[in-house]
Amino acid sequence: MPTFPSVDDRRDGSLGAALLFERGSASRGGRATQEPQVARRIARDLQVLAVACGSLVLVAVLTQLISPSSETAVSSADHHHHHHPELAEASTYKLVPTPLLGLNPDRKWHNAELAASYDRPTIGSDLVYLSPPASSEGDEGGFESGGRFLGLTDATPLKSKCPGDHRMTFLPFPDFSPGMVRLRLEPGRDGKGAMEMDSAIPLRGRSRFLTSTPPRSTGGSPEFLNSTFWGPEDENDAECRHRVSADPGGADTEGLAGPLPDGSFIVAEEYGPSLMRVAANGTVLVRFSPRPLNLPKAYYPVRPVLPSILVERRHNKGFESAFLLKPEQSQLACGILQSPLGPQKHSTVVRVVCVDLDRMEMAAVWLLRLDDRHRMVNSATELGEKSFALLERHHGEGTVYGVDVTGATNVLGHPLLETLEFESPDFDFAGAGISLLEKEKILEYPNNFLEDRGIVLSEKMEGIARVDPRTLALSNDNDYGKEGDSFVYVVQFKDPVLDWI
Repeated sequence: MPTFPSVDDRRDGSLGAALLFERGSASRGGRATQEPQVARRIARDLQVLAVACGSLVLVAVLTQLISPSSETAVSSADHHHHHHPELAEASTYKLVPTPLLGLNPDRKWHNAELAASYDRPTIGSDLVYLSPPASSEGDEGGFESGGRFLGLTDATPLKSKCPGDHRMTFLPFPDFSPGMVRLRLEPGRDGKGAMEMDSAIPLRGRSRFLTSTPPRSTGGSPEFLNSTFWGPEDENDAECRHRVSADPGGADTEGLAGPLPDGSFIVAEEYGPSLMRVAANGTVLVRFSPRPLNLPKAYYPVRPVLPSILVERRHNKGFESAFLLKPEQSQLACGILQSPLGPQKHSTVVRVVCVDLDRMEMAAVWLLRLDDRHRMVNSATELGEKSFALLERHHGEGTVYGVDVTGATNVLGHPLLETLEFESPDFDFAGAGISLLEKEKILEYPNNFLEDRGIVLSEKMEGIARVDPRTLALSNDNDYGKEGDSFVYVVQFKDPVLDWI
C-alpha cells in the first residue's frame, strides 16, 4: 500500500522529513528558473511535516505561503507562474472517412442502412500512446509520425429528438457497443497529417457485449429509460414506439489509461461513476464502482469499493478521465470527477479517486480546485510515478496542467469523506490541515503558437496522452460528426514537461 500523506498520520514527522529529503536530493536539471518552485516545494513538504505533528497553526501559515493565489506565492514564484513550457512543434492529424459500422464489426446493427451513411465516428473521447515511451531520464524523446494510439469511442451515436415530443430521445443504434480503437497517424505537409483506424475493440463481458444504455440502479437511469426510444427498421422511427431497456453492465466510456504490464487498460465511465480494468481484447476484467452500486446482474466481475458519496455526481458529470500512478511500486488506477459533487453551484473542488489494482481496494482520494465553477476536467494522463497531467476546459478555452501528488493530503480516512463538506465554497481546508493538489500550467489554448501554424483546437477537447518526456497528444470528441471531424493534435515542447511540475 503506498504511504501518502494522510490526515490520519500523526506520527513523529518522519514522513515529512523523508519527503523533504527526497525533494532536496532530487535533481531537476539545475534550471535557475525553478528555484522559486523548489522553495515552494520545501514549504509544502514542511506543511506535510506540520500535519504529521498536529500543528494546525503551522499548517495554516505554510498553506498561505504556498498557495498560488497568495501575494507571497506570486512574488516568490512570479517567473514560474506566469510562464509555462515553450512549444517547439505542433501537428494535426485528421481521421480519414471511416465507416461507422467499423466500430462494431461482425455485429448486427439496428438501422444498418443509416449507420452505413455515416463516416465520421467519435474515436477521441480519450487516447493513449501505444508505442514504448522514451525514458524520462536523459532522453528528450521525439514523436515520429506513423505512431500508433489507442482511442476511445463515446456512447451510442446519432441520438436525436422525437419529433412528436422534444423531451424524448431516439436512439437509432440501441445495441451499439462502446470500445477502444487502434489508430495510426501518418505524416503530411505543413504539419497536417492523416489518421486511420486500423481496428476496433468493442467492450464485452462473459456473455455479451456492453452497450451504453445505463444500468437501472445508476443515477439518472430512470429518467433516461423513461424518455429514450428505439425502433426497428421496418417501423417509422419518428414514432419512438419502444423504450430502451436497461443494460445491467452498461457504461458511458469517457477516460482511457494504460497499457498496464499485462497489456490491459483502464476505462473510466460516467454512469457509476466507475473505473474498469479491460483486457486488450475488450473483455471487462473488473469494474470498480461506488459501494452502493454493486450491479448484481452485470455480466462481468464488479467490485464496489469506491466511496459511496460518488453517487452524488451531477448529471452527466462522472469520471471523464483516467490515468495511472505507481508510487512505491504500487499500481494505482485513478479517475477525476468532471465537476464537483452535489448541487452546490459555486463549488470548484473535484475529487481524484485512486484504486490499488493489486489489492483491489481504495488507495487515495485527493482534492483539486478548478480555475472557476464553469470549468471541467475532461482528461488526464500519467507523467511520472507520482505525477499526471490534466485537461481543464470550458467551451473553446482550456489549460493543460501538471500535478504532482506528493505533499497533497490523502483524505481517504477523513471523517468528512462521505459528505459534501469538501464541495462547500466556505470549507476551510487550511484550518482542517488539508493540502489540495497543486497545478502547474503546461499549455493554454487558444494560443498564438498554434494559431500561427493554422491549428485551432476543437471546441470539445476530451483526450490527452503522454507520448514522451517532451510531447503530449490531445484529441477531440466530434459527437459522431455533429462537431465536425475527429482530430489528434500533437504538441512538442523544448524541455521535458516534468521540469515544470
